[in-house]
Amino acid sequence: MKKYFYIVLLFAVSAYSRVFAANSDKASWGVETNGICMSIQLDDSSRTNTETHNIILLFNIKNISTNKTFEIYESNVVEYSHAYSFEITFPSGKKLSLPPGGRSGSGAFSIIRPQRIKEFKFRLSDIFNFNETGDYQIIAKRTMVEPETGKVFVLTSNLLKVHIAYKSDSR
Repeated sequence: MKKYFYIVLLFAVSAYSRVFAANSDKASWGVETNGICMSIQLDDSSRTNTETHNIILLFNIKNISTNKTFEIYESNVVEYSHAYSFEITFPSGKKLSLPPGGRSGSGAFSIIRPQRIKEFKFRLSDIFNFNETGDYQIIAKRTMVEPETGKVFVLTSNLLKVHIAYKSDSR
């Protein structure tokens, strides 16, 4: 009897930990739209040193569908892509909508199969000047095409908070 109790207890702990892990992962993703969602976070090099104001975002686009394959075009210089835009709130509270880049150029199509994640880096500081000390709030948006209908929709990321410090700022 004791043996069965431990087996049931082990099963319950295992099931709870999977649910807890799934919920904590879900919190870092933007809203799911048409079977796909997007996440942004600071790249490790930006996370350890925001004094340089060289902000590199790590994008993850996750296909959570079981039967859709998304195809996305990525220009070789992703920072100037027509597909990405940003909503940025300055430490002072001022809000800015950073429109998509206006340059086109060479690139390639990437495929995101069901239950897969596409990861890439985006040098946000190449197109935006972080000139205030304090906490910025960033939301990224990406234009996508629904594979079955061809309709265009916008994918919205999670909210990312970034603290910009100058050498004299000791936070």
